[in-house]
Amino acid sequence: MKRLVGTFAALILTASLQPAITAERQAQSPKPAAGAIAIVGGMLINGHGGQPIHQSVVLVENGTIKAIGTVDSLKVPAGARVINARGKTVMPGLIDMHSHSDIVGAGVYDDRFFGAAPVVPEGGWHPLSKARFKEFVGASEKHQLMAGVTMAREVGGFLDADLYIRDAINRGEIQGSRRIVSGPWINYGDPALTDKLFHTINVNTADGARAAAINLLDVHKVDLIKAYNNLTEPMVKAIVEEAHKRGKHVASHVRSHEDLVMRIAAGIDSMEHMGATTGERYTQETLDLLAESRLAVVPTLNVGLVYKETEEFPERLEDPAALALFPAEFADLIRRSARDFTNLRYFDGAKKANKGGTQARFKQLLDAGVRILMGTEAGTPLNFHSTAAAREMVWMNRLGMDALDVIVASTRAPAQFLREDQKYGSIEVGKVADIIAVDGNPLFDMAVMHQVSLVMKDGIVYKVEGAAASQSSTAASRLR
Repeated sequence: MKRLVGTFAALILTASLQPAITAERQAQSPKPAAGAIAIVGGMLINGHGGQPIHQSVVLVENGTIKAIGTVDSLKVPAGARVINARGKTVMPGLIDMHSHSDIVGAGVYDDRFFGAAPVVPEGGWHPLSKARFKEFVGASEKHQLMAGVTMAREVGGFLDADLYIRDAINRGEIQGSRRIVSGPWINYGDPALTDKLFHTINVNTADGARAAAINLLDVHKVDLIKAYNNLTEPMVKAIVEEAHKRGKHVASHVRSHEDLVMRIAAGIDSMEHMGATTGERYTQETLDLLAESRLAVVPTLNVGLVYKETEEFPERLEDPAALALFPAEFADLIRRSARDFTNLRYFDGAKKANKGGTQARFKQLLDAGVRILMGTEAGTPLNFHSTAAAREMVWMNRLGMDALDVIVASTRAPAQFLREDQKYGSIEVGKVADIIAVDGNPLFDMAVMHQVSLVMKDGIVYKVEGAAASQSSTAASRLR
C-alpha cells in the first residue's frame, strides 16, 4: 500500500507499478460460464439509432453475441440460461467518456484540488481511503458497473491508482467497468512542484511536454493523454504528436475561443466539460469551428447541474443506492463531507451555471450539430458513480437531445471515437456481450436509466434483478 500513496515524483522516476496488460495477464481475466444465455422478451435498442426491436431475443455464447431475433423468429436452445426481460429495455452497456475512480463524490475534493494540504486531518476522507485503498476503489468501481457502465474513460487521476484500477479489473480482482486511463494530466507550471501535485505533471517547455507524454505512454502504458488548460501551442503539438504516433488520443480542456482554435489546429481529439461550466454563450464562430472539426465534445453536464439537483433535493445525499456498497465508515465520511456542500469552492462555477448558462450552452452545441459524447465527471463532489450516468443522460435529454440520440451518444458513438466499435458499443452478432437492461422505456422516460436490472460484461452476468432465470427448455418455451 505504501506504493499506492507515495508521491508522484517517485512514480514518475520508476517503471509503472502496473505494467501494460499482456496476453498472459489477459488470460487471467474472468471467463463467461459455459453454455448459452438468452435474454428474452425485452424491447431491444441496438445502439445504431434505428427503430427498436420488440419482443426481442439476444443469444449470448462464450462472451459474444451469437444471434438476435424475436420470440417468434429465434428459438432458444435447450439448456440455455434464460433471462426474462419482459417489460424491460435491452441495450448496449454504457460508455462513460469522463470518469474518476479515485474519488467518490465526497466534499473533501476541495482539499485535493484547491490549494489545501494533499492529506486532510486524521479521520478525514483521504487517510481512510489510503489505508483501505483496494476496498475503497472496489466499492467505487462496482457502483459504476452496477449502474450499467461497462466501459469508462478515466480522464485525470493519480497515476498509481489509475493503473491499479485498470489492471485489477482486467485481471478480475475488482468488479468494474473496463477502464481506459490517462493518469495525471500535463499542465503548464513549475516542474519542481510535480511531486506535490499527484494528479498533475507540470512542464514549462515543449521538450518537457514531449518527455512527459513519452514517459506516460511508453513507461507507464497509459491509454490516453490529458492536456490541461494552460499549455502553449508548441506544448500541445508535442503531446499530440507523441500520442498519435502511438495510436492514442488526447483529451483537453479549453479556456477561450482562441485556445480552442489553437488546440484544434494542434490535433486534439476531445474537449472536456464544454457546455457544463460557467461562462458566456458561445459565438457562432466557435460553434461552426466545433461542428466542422468533428472534434468530440464531452459536456459533463453533471458538473454544472449536480449542485442544482442537490440544492433542490438534499435528501439525495442519503440515497441508499449511492452508499450501499461502501463500508459503514466510508458511507459516514461521504455523508459528513457533503453536509455543507453549498460552501465548497468546487461549486463556485456551478452556482453561476445554474442561472441558465449550462442549459443555454448545451443547446447551442446541440443545435450546431457538434459531435457530443456522454461523460459524467463521476467521483467529483455529490456526483456518485451509482447515479452519474443516468443523471447525465436525463439532463442531455431534458436539454433537448432526442432520447435515441442520447443512447447512441452513450454507447456506439463513444466506441467509434475510441476505435473500439468492432467489439463494443452496439448489440450485433459477433460483438462482445456488453449488455444491460432497464425497467421501462427510456425513449419515453429517460429516468428509467436509474433502474438498471441487468448488467452483462464480456458475457458474464454481474447483476440480474426482477428477471427470472432458468436453465430449462420448458421455461424458455413459456417465455415465447
